[in-house]
Amino acid sequence: RAEARFYLGKTYSTDDEKQYKKSLDMFQGLARDYPHNPLWKLLSADMRCRMGDNKEGDELFREVVKQTSGMVNETDHAVNRAARAGYLQRHPGDKTME
Repeated sequence: RAEARFYLGKTYSTDDEKQYKKSLDMFQGLARDYPHNPLWKLLSADMRCRMGDNKEGDELFREVVKQTSGMVNETDHAVNRAARAGYLQRHPGDKTME
């Protein structure tokens, strides 16, 4: 069931679909169900920014960076790098995320 929600959320987020609210709903549901998996919060941050809710998106990017900082597994490192990149794409001069 969770895998299906991920793929559905991913599909809704494509440039062809542009159903960002539906995608966000899927990713937020996964974040509630799996609060220790930072990927869902990362994807929610991206959807927030795509919807123009930049403040909330930026807050989520920062939360993901904080949550995954110092983690030892490669998955968390990749999520951390993606969250930093997502934030810095919109705030290139922000030294706190570099």
